[in-house]
Amino acid sequence: MLAAGVGLFLVYNAVMLYLYDASEWLVASIDAVIALISLGITWWTLKSFKLFSQRPKFSRSMKIWGLIALVTVMIMMILNGFFQNLPLLFGSNDFWLITVIALATGIFEETLCRGLFFSGFLDHTLYNGSSFRFTRSAIYSAFLFGGFHFVNFLGGNPAVVFQQMFWAFVLGVFLAALRVATNTLVWGILLHSLLDWVPSISGPIRQSGTSWWELIAVFGPIFIASLIFLVSADQRYLKIPAENA
Repeated sequence: MLAAGVGLFLVYNAVMLYLYDASEWLVASIDAVIALISLGITWWTLKSFKLFSQRPKFSRSMKIWGLIALVTVMIMMILNGFFQNLPLLFGSNDFWLITVIALATGIFEETLCRGLFFSGFLDHTLYNGSSFRFTRSAIYSAFLFGGFHFVNFLGGNPAVVFQQMFWAFVLGVFLAALRVATNTLVWGILLHSLLDWVPSISGPIRQSGTSWWELIAVFGPIFIASLIFLVSADQRYLKIPAENA
């Protein structure tokens, strides 16, 4: 699983570098094809998008912290102007281009990071008898997800790219928790696509960032709530084997 994920990532970046000066629609089309290939490979490798044949009931702690994590993500979307930008998005001449890119990004990155990598790390922690399997796997896969944004150094402001890597790591932990909570990749793909469904997605990398204090204030609660949820899940599921782990 991990090898397949690394291979997909390397192929994707090689193709994107080759298409650096290509038209936006050509890049979006190739993005979509690679995303569908990643979806197929993930399904074929994992045999299912489920972690459990039947999801166990949530503990009280899991319900509370899962809800807090979800609310903090909604607050982040509001502060980031997602809902305010919807009229601009629907009125944009690039609406379909933006939509294709957002869906392709959501499918590719979720099947890769929360699919192959997360399940791969789960398999590794199970084999080695490690404790806190979900928590460890979420953090490891989130580190990779954040690290993938390292390629943005090729055309972006280093300070902004480091911030992208930070919030990508935090969202990676949350999205892993979402997969555990929903027992599927589908909701993670949809949410990830929504987060990328913004008017600027087809434009250049932002060259201006925000303050680290603001980032920590917004993303810190998401990380803490997601982490506590995952720890609670590890304690709850301690004796329940994961289907793909």
